[in-house]
Amino acid sequence: MLRRLSEGDLESLCALFGDGETMRYIGGPWSRERVRTQLERVLADYEHTEIGWNAITDRATGEFLGVCWLAPLRAAVCDALKWEPRIEIGNYVARPHWNRGYATEAGAAL
Repeated sequence: MLRRLSEGDLESLCALFGDGETMRYIGGPWSRERVRTQLERVLADYEHTEIGWNAITDRATGEFLGVCWLAPLRAAVCDALKWEPRIEIGNYVARPHWNRGYATEAGAAL
């Protein structure tokens, strides 16, 4: 299931983004402060857009499995690559839940 993130997801997000192996190829683990800042940004974005970040949860138990999103690419990225504005799709899945198809299923749902 996908649902909007909430302040109550902070600990799960810290575990996800703080995992060195999960974040290995994308800049390394995030600090708690960076995770908190990102969560605040996501929650603020909910006020003015239909797209954004979502929690991926287990349908049966509600367990937090990761996050996925649709979001506009930053203008600086599009400008640097000489692209028209684009929408990015992405995800992070907690390591214990890798290779179970959650990212594929979340992407299809988005």
